[in-house]
Amino acid sequence: MSDTTELIEFALEHPNISSLCLAYDCWKEGKYTEPKTQTALEEILESGLESSEPDIAKMAAQVKLSRRLNNLYDIDDNVAIDCNYITYAEYQLFADEQLNSQTHFAAGDAQKPIINVTYLNALKFCAWLNDNTILLANIKDNIQNVFYYRLPTPSEATNISAKEHKQLTCWTIKGSSQQENAIRVVRAKIPAEYEKLANYLATAEWEKASKETAEIILKAANQESEGEIDTFLIKQISCSCVSRIDNLWTQYSIGNYSWGVYQNIENFPNSHHLPFYCLSVSGNIKEAFDALVAKYIDCGIEHNKNAISFDVVTVNRQGEEIQWQRCQAEYFTEDLGNNINLDMVAIPGGSFTMGAPKNERYSSDRESPQHQVTVQSFLMGKYPVTQAQWKAVAALPKVNRDLKLEPSKFKGDDLPVEQVSWYDAVEFCDRLSQHTGKQYRLPSEAEWEYACRAGTTTPFHFGETISSELANYNASETYADEPKGKYRNRTTTVGKFLPNAFGLYDMHGLVWEWCLDDWHDNYKDALTDGSAWFDDNDNDNLSQKKGAAVLRGGSWINLPESCRSASRNSYVRAERVNFNYGSGFRVVCVVGRSLK
Repeated sequence: MSDTTELIEFALEHPNISSLCLAYDCWKEGKYTEPKTQTALEEILESGLESSEPDIAKMAAQVKLSRRLNNLYDIDDNVAIDCNYITYAEYQLFADEQLNSQTHFAAGDAQKPIINVTYLNALKFCAWLNDNTILLANIKDNIQNVFYYRLPTPSEATNISAKEHKQLTCWTIKGSSQQENAIRVVRAKIPAEYEKLANYLATAEWEKASKETAEIILKAANQESEGEIDTFLIKQISCSCVSRIDNLWTQYSIGNYSWGVYQNIENFPNSHHLPFYCLSVSGNIKEAFDALVAKYIDCGIEHNKNAISFDVVTVNRQGEEIQWQRCQAEYFTEDLGNNINLDMVAIPGGSFTMGAPKNERYSSDRESPQHQVTVQSFLMGKYPVTQAQWKAVAALPKVNRDLKLEPSKFKGDDLPVEQVSWYDAVEFCDRLSQHTGKQYRLPSEAEWEYACRAGTTTPFHFGETISSELANYNASETYADEPKGKYRNRTTTVGKFLPNAFGLYDMHGLVWEWCLDDWHDNYKDALTDGSAWFDDNDNDNLSQKKGAAVLRGGSWINLPESCRSASRNSYVRAERVNFNYGSGFRVVCVVGRSLK
């Protein structure tokens, strides 16, 4: 019996990532192995990727990923790149641990490249690698330097092409890719002078990382004695310094903080967050910022144009701010013509508890019983549909019914459209779908509440209460212990207030929003898959639906209890007057169903 056979048999008897990686390498190098032993190894590491036994599938995927990380191609002494794409089996490890995925790749797909992954999840995959002590412990011993995993730069991805599946493209650290977005990884050495910055970033100590970034820049420009950064010094920064800093910030902040995120001074985040480019500057901060952006462009560093960063606030019962959080979302823009756009935000799939607990103030039987619902990913309008968007779509060819060009009581292009019936909203979606070739519709009630909550379980996505500084509603009465606020007595411009953690604006107040579902008095026998709940499931023609439909979110005219995440209302589908001074809608777009 050969030494190779003995080694493999030992690995099979004492399976772990290190032993199985070594056994697999020996076998793949073509060393003779007894056929029975070779078959046993294949069953665990190759056939095992498709195994229905979770432990076997997980071990096989871990070995495959570990071998991948140990066999990267060295671009130079500082950077090594993967010459192939991450597979479904490898990505499933990450999805199970970090995304709480409820889905699994299809049979036969284990060794295929995973595609259509979002930019944020591609960044998160690399972040997961950086934190995965089991995988990192099995990196070859000759790697002595401090390093981190990230997505490749555009030039790295172009200059070192993948060996297989050449029709695919991959996400890069700046977000640039083509249609079928796959994942390749890079292992980058962290020079000694950047190690402290990397440590601060890894522990999310953003203010310390900001100050360390300033020190690195001062040192790189031989201006350590100056103590502050001005526009002249910014122009002296080398592109290699700019690129290395930006790559570190982009990867460790999962895209939230990078020189490419903001394009002008108006997009500065508020003072609750200190991104690294908000450095100690002398003179005019706008001039310094403009110089920084110019340097970024001069160095040819791209950024993801389909990601938005924003701040989310949480308040206590007194309406006092108790937490600020930096979030990011992906979106695409639908061009409606005449410089009118419709921004659609990517809502990740997940599970949540729908309805209100019995002890929530002003909760009612119509919001119970609480029940678990699993929602697939979808795209949702960043704002309620505006009057400008309404006019653009209402001018398109008729599908089932006529639409008024200006139905609203309160006039203004950036105000939400109101005084529209459920049928009007459905016709809007039908015309938009016909015009774009995409499937637009109203949200199901479950999708709406899931999107509104954005991971929260409190009465409002803002926390325990709301205030007139956070939403447009009748704040002459209070919900909890917050002070009374302003009653505006009309609609306001969309996007005037802060968003929720999914990047959606005006989910509380402003206008009631139509949902697809038939009205039901409570959640007894409610669906749990996130789809619209109809009494007549045999009739798919929405224009023929009768009776009352669901409205969500409250409006400018309502007291705060009607604006809660769980609050429900109903109205006759055909009506568009009186009560509907406060009813509008937002649209969703159906996307592919996957674990990504």
